[in-house]
Amino acid sequence: MKKLSVIIALLSAAALFAGCSGSAGSGVSVVGKVTEPSSEAVSTALPETVETTTVEATTVEPTTEEQTTAPDYGSELFGKLTDTFIFSSGAGAWSTQLNIHEDGSFDGNFHDSDMGVRDDAYPHGTLTYCDFTGKFGEVNKVNDYTYSMKMLDIEYADEPGTEEIKDGYKYKYFSAYGLDEADELLVYTPDAPVSELPEKYLGWIRGVKNTKGTTLDSYGIYNVNEEEGFIAYNN
Repeated sequence: MKKLSVIIALLSAAALFAGCSGSAGSGVSVVGKVTEPSSEAVSTALPETVETTTVEATTVEPTTEEQTTAPDYGSELFGKLTDTFIFSSGAGAWSTQLNIHEDGSFDGNFHDSDMGVRDDAYPHGTLTYCDFTGKFGEVNKVNDYTYSMKMLDIEYADEPGTEEIKDGYKYKYFSAYGLDEADELLVYTPDAPVSELPEKYLGWIRGVKNTKGTTLDSYGIYNVNEEEGFIAYNN
């Protein structure tokens, strides 16, 4: 009986030990388990849209004070050329008259008469003639007494080279003598030293003006290409 009691006691102890071991193992498993976050949890935690801001570079333009303005020599000059300019040798009955306006536009006429060339159809003789208009521009200052300018345009009321008979005259239409083939023209101021001016220019204006003084005393225009000269007629 004593052995049987011991055996029963041992079996009971073994059973009790087995139950404790199962419970302890389960506890360790629960404590040591690492739970991975689900994909839904990760998706919810992240922001759906990331907004970006673009900053554009700004170019700083120079102010008007920093910009250099070229001198307006045209406005400075044209307003002073108010007198009628004459191109003539002083001999014969021909001349070209030129009027310049403040905006650089101009008008004038050339005329030459030959009363000896006549016919029954034109008993008063023959006139070589033209009316013209045009524009000067691109004015620059050369020195204290000289400006340069360009002939930008010239137009004729009647086509040069044509002719007609009217009012007892035969009109032969011509180009603007003194401005023909003009490109660059030099403008001399009244204080221009006569000794510094081209002899070709002085040769033309001596028929209209006395050039014995030290200065020109009037505005003058010189057609560089054709070496022809105008002088302001202010008398």
